[in-house]
Amino acid sequence: MVRFSTLIFAVVLMISASEGKIAPGTLAREAGMVVRGTVETLTVKRDANRRIFTELELKPSEIWKGNFKGSLIPVVYPGGVLGEEYTKTSGQPEYEIGEEVVLFLVSNGKGQFVTLGLGNGKFSISKQGSEVMATNSSSEPSVLPVSTLKQLVIKNQ
Repeated sequence: MVRFSTLIFAVVLMISASEGKIAPGTLAREAGMVVRGTVETLTVKRDANRRIFTELELKPSEIWKGNFKGSLIPVVYPGGVLGEEYTKTSGQPEYEIGEEVVLFLVSNGKGQFVTLGLGNGKFSISKQGSEVMATNSSSEPSVLPVSTLKQLVIKNQ
């Protein structure tokens, strides 16, 4: 029964993500891991069904929720550029090598993670004046101090 209700919730969260914004508190409650880190690598591959996907490796600087043993966290998402082919899933965030992010993640059961709620689960980190800010174009609020986001995660675990 737990597996069925988890599946139902995942479907509801994906529908919510496709329709718009998911609050950071909700993301924090549902994520298996929340991590701040830097994108180290991006590798585009094909799966067994010949679908294009991208695997990124995230070097964590802080893990706000969950545990991970290892130096690089593998995160996968559908789409990417492979030779002359380009695919993208609507609502899926894109990443750049060297980009600092906070990611709300769930395990895919294969030793990898996926971003929760598509683009809702990715916050880009940047300095705005003297403040370090987290920006997300999919969730509410879209820009907030990293310290506030971290406190939301800790409060909603």
